[in-house]
Amino acid sequence: ATVAFKEQCGLPPMATLKQCIQSLATRLQGPDGPPGATLTLKEGYPCLEPVGNLTDATRKLLNGYDT
Repeated sequence: ATVAFKEQCGLPPMATLKQCIQSLATRLQGPDGPPGATLTLKEGYPCLEPVGNLTDATRKLLNGYDT
């Protein structure tokens, strides 16, 4: 699942999870608004919940993070 998430981020398989999250954060940051997701805990694990209108690609990337 981690390799698939890295590929969805557009990064090589040897990228770190931190690099993927940084890539995702730049996609979620709106030019004049709040970030497009919030970080919450579900059953003790961090999950990203979409906030507002996101592109299908970004929404798919968020779903990839949660799996």
